[in-house]
Amino acid sequence: MRILNIITGLGNGGAEIALVRHCRSLRAVGTEIRVISLGAARGQGPHLAALGIDVTELALGRPFALIGSLRTIVSDFCPDLIHCWMYHPVLLAPLFAQGVPVVAGIRASLQSLSTERSGTKLVIHACALASRFAEVVVYNSQAAAQEHVAIGYSKARNTVIRNGFNTHDFNPDPARRHHMRERFGIGVDEIVIGHAARFHPVKNQLGLIEAFRLVPQSGKPVRLLMAGLMIDERNLALMNAIDASGRRDHISLLGPVTDIGNFMQTCDIYANSSIGEAFPNTVAEALAMAVPVVATDTGDTAQIVGSAGRIVPAGSATAFAAALGELIDLTFADRQALGRTGRRRVAECFSQSEATSAYLALYQSLINGHSGTHGKS
Repeated sequence: MRILNIITGLGNGGAEIALVRHCRSLRAVGTEIRVISLGAARGQGPHLAALGIDVTELALGRPFALIGSLRTIVSDFCPDLIHCWMYHPVLLAPLFAQGVPVVAGIRASLQSLSTERSGTKLVIHACALASRFAEVVVYNSQAAAQEHVAIGYSKARNTVIRNGFNTHDFNPDPARRHHMRERFGIGVDEIVIGHAARFHPVKNQLGLIEAFRLVPQSGKPVRLLMAGLMIDERNLALMNAIDASGRRDHISLLGPVTDIGNFMQTCDIYANSSIGEAFPNTVAEALAMAVPVVATDTGDTAQIVGSAGRIVPAGSATAFAAALGELIDLTFADRQALGRTGRRRVAECFSQSEATSAYLALYQSLINGHSGTHGKS
């Protein structure tokens, strides 16, 4: 089976990391894979290359040149199937697929559509028509599927395959936890609330800082540890919010982190304050590291967390603060027990092996049923 994966870019976002995990699992069962990045491949590109996967970066400014290059790649690689990740490849697929079956992979929520640029909104709506060209539209959350169908995406040709995680990749380690907390200058008794995401209105970091300000004072030392692109002191909007909170001495900014497992090692509670999500990877990653979660009720988040944390309405700093206060008030042992519940939940309900099996079954059924394929199974 030869699969051509095409993605908008290979930065360090959730879709890009999910693609790496997906390709690693497919590679392990003998699938031949190639990955095309329409933009820069510097983030996750090296991780794919380390797996022995051919990665091509097509950072071309001219649309006709881009389409021509994609058509040439399809002709040369002769894939059995093309898997488009995110909107732009889905939009372009009718122009380059040349009879090869297409899977349209949609991995975003529309709850926060108002925060997107006008050009992005236009692409999202245009993809509704392009989605009807694909053999199937795969969503990573049920909520995202419902939202996209509501604005015209194909209803007859869709399915949901949620993100998968291998808990062997996330190993809580007390010695490593001590080392990472020491590295970040965190006190032994401090309760750490972690948050990792790029700075963007949908991630609602400013709302998280406001919630942190409102957390009831319990006498316990608490620190908010934030990581991600533009999460640093050069971000004036972020720094102004931190200064206004009056808690600057209790908030640490790390910028981008390359190892999410190491970051989660430092945390006692993970906070996801987004106003829109489909399937938030970091929530599942925190649970896989046995870290309990406070998260907003967006996308499929409540189904991910289950009883391993607290779910609150999106946009309510007061509710978020109260939920954080509940977990802070727990004993260390009780938080650990809650975290172990989350780790079991990820292993049982969101395993990488189950996600991979679902994709393989889908791919094979589409390849078998497509009379126009010109690849070799």
